[in-house]
Formats: sequence, C-alpha cells, structure tokens
Amino acid sequence: MTTARYRDQLADVRERTGQARDRIARAKRDRQAAVDSWDGRDMQSPEARRAQLADQAIRAAEADLDVARDEESALLHQMSGMSVPQHSSLTDPSTMGQLEALAYSSQQFGQLSLGTVIPADRLAGMIEAGDWGAPRPMAQAPAGQVTVTDAMRRAGGGGPSDRIVAQPRRALRILDRLNTAVMPAGRSFEYVREVATADGADVVVEGALKPATTIEFEDDEAVAQTLAHHTRLKRQALADVPGLDSVVQGRLTYGVLAKLEAQVLNGSGVDPNLRGILQTSGIGATAYDGAVPLADLPLDAITDIIVSEANPDTVVIHPSDWSRLVRDRADDGHYRGSGPFASQTPTLWGLPVVVTAAMTEGTALIGDFANGATVFIREGVSVRMSDSDQDAFVRIWWSSWPSAAPPSRCGARPASRPST
Repeated sequence: MTTARYRDQLADVRERTGQARDRIARAKRDRQAAVDSWDGRDMQSPEARRAQLADQAIRAAEADLDVARDEESALLHQMSGMSVPQHSSLTDPSTMGQLEALAYSSQQFGQLSLGTVIPADRLAGMIEAGDWGAPRPMAQAPAGQVTVTDAMRRAGGGGPSDRIVAQPRRALRILDRLNTAVMPAGRSFEYVREVATADGADVVVEGALKPATTIEFEDDEAVAQTLAHHTRLKRQALADVPGLDSVVQGRLTYGVLAKLEAQVLNGSGVDPNLRGILQTSGIGATAYDGAVPLADLPLDAITDIIVSEANPDTVVIHPSDWSRLVRDRADDGHYRGSGPFASQTPTLWGLPVVVTAAMTEGTALIGDFANGATVFIREGVSVRMSDSDQDAFVRIWWSSWPSAAPPSRCGARPASRPST
C-alpha cells in the first residue's frame, strides 16, 4: 500500500475517532442534564429514561472509539514496517492504560526516563519523513565568553581597582526618579486605575439639589517580566585573576539595570517587553515647531502638565538634544542660557534634568515622575554561577547567571499624564 493511501485511511480513521469523542461528550452532557432534573425516585419518569438512553449512547460511542483506535494502531504499525501484534501484553487494556499514564507523567520506568509522549499524528509524520528515532539537536544559547589575557593571569595579588580597567558605564538615574514597590506574590496582579473624573462640586443654596460628580475606573493588570543575560567564564580564570568575579558581576548587573532603564522609557509592551512610559496610552505630546525657540517647547509641555493638575518634577533628554539647548543663541550671538562657564546642576525651567543616552534623540520626556508611574519589583538583580550544562543553566531562570525579574510595567499606575 502506498504512503498516500495510508495517509488517506489514517485521516478517515481519525475523523471517525473525533466523531466518536464528540458523541461521547454530547451524551455525557445529556446524561448530566437528565440527572440534574430527575427527582431520584421515579425510574419511569422522562428524565430517568433520558439518562438511560444517554448511557446507551455513551457505551455505543466508546465501542466505536475503541474500534477506531485499533484501526489507527494497525495503520501506524504498517506505515512503520512493523507487523501488527496479534496477542501480546500491549493488547491488554490494563497494560495499555498503565503505559499511557506513564507516558503522560514525569516518572521513570525502571531506570529509563520515558520523556514526553509523542502524539500519533506527529509520529506518523516522522515515519513518513524518514526521521524515526533521529536525535533532535538541543537548541544552543548565544555564546557569551569572558576573555582573560596572559597579563591578567601573571598579575598576582591585588583587586580589580588596580588590575582591571573597565569600560565606562553611563549613570542610571531614571529609576531613581520613579517610585518602586514590591510586587505581590505571583507573576501578575490586577489593579484599578482612575481614568476620568467629572468634578461637579459647586456652591449649593439651602434646599437645592447638589451637583453630581462622575468617576470612571478601569481594570488593568501588571505582569512581571524577566530581564537576564549570561556569560561563560573558566574556573581557572577565576582562580588566576583576583577580583575578576567582582568585575564580571558588576558588568552583568549593570547590563540588566541598563536594559531595565531602556524598557522603562521605550518598552513596547508586547510580551515579553515591559510597557514603557513613552508607549503608555494617554501620554500628552507637544509638537515641534521650528519657529519657536528650543527652550520654549519644554515650557509648553510643562504648562500642559500643570493644566492637567499634575506636578512636573523631571525632564529626561538625550545628550545631543541637551547640547543644542544649552548652546542655543539669540540673534545677537549671546547664549540664551548661562553660557559655557556656568557651574550648576542641569535644570530646565526650574526642573532637574536627567541627561541620558537611554532617551530617544529628538524627544524629551517631561512629567510627574513621583506620582505618574510605579515600577514593581518582583525580584532584585541576582548574579549566580553554575557548572551545569548550558541549556538547563541558560533557560531556567532560577539557575541562570544573572537573572533579574524587575518590574511588571512601567507607567502601570499613572496618576497623571507625563508629556513628551
């Protein structure tokens, strides 16, 4: 018999299998409905008769299902080139039930781990493709590596401060401007946001009806995400280079926090990304106008925030945009700001400025950071080391090095609307 013929017969058998299962499900629902409406006393009542008929239908459908399963088993044996067993332990229903239970469990069968059961349709596809029993390669994580030089190994004593010169790391100050809270137990939690209020409070004369106020709330959910990365480091290198572990841990921790800062600002919100402030609905925007002096545009945004009854407290801006602001000159050539020789903390219209490359160039973020967003932390940054096999170590978060599960969503609790 050709493979196409086997496939057609297998499709017909599986269609009958599905029909039998549907009949069983319908008959069970009918039986339950009859039992629920039966008083339990009159065996001749219509409800009792309906329950009996449903039992008969269940038995008939189960018999048809057994026949279809036997036919499917025979076809699969023929497709694999194996003879159909006539009498063996595998034809015993109790033995097959035990094997089926083992196949869907994580228990071992003697000293053999059975692994995960393969569905029949997938098995048929493997047989047809000729890859029955072929080993499946394990997916490998991107190779990270800490390279140790000969000079580092010869250096002897001393710590990382006098032996290793690390690459520069930008200051991570955006998280310092936001509220943080410990996330409740579990991967997610629900909360409620106030989205609109029509305040009707007014002066009322004696005996008059008081005006009404409308408050609208919206359900929302915060879902935790994990930010993590890993690298490889030889055990001998750790022993040969004092302080190397501290340098590597510092770099890995910084990498997680830098990514978190970027997600807080610009995360798309598409799983597994966080939802950043700039991607949160309801954020106001002030359009760029080339005819308006650069410093006046942020003032317009500050005004919009105050009008919306929030209290702006922070400006976040890209270094290139900040450079254009501070060197902006009037028509007569003088600096509009304090000029190059002023020594002061960066401020703009009285608000502290966070100058960071994490902000998208060409966009400034101004808002009520103290009240406008909260970052929920499920687990702080942890750096872990293991010599287990790569796939188990890199994939399973509780064994990875490092693993961080900071917040669910940034801007998850907007009490105001920051403006960009």
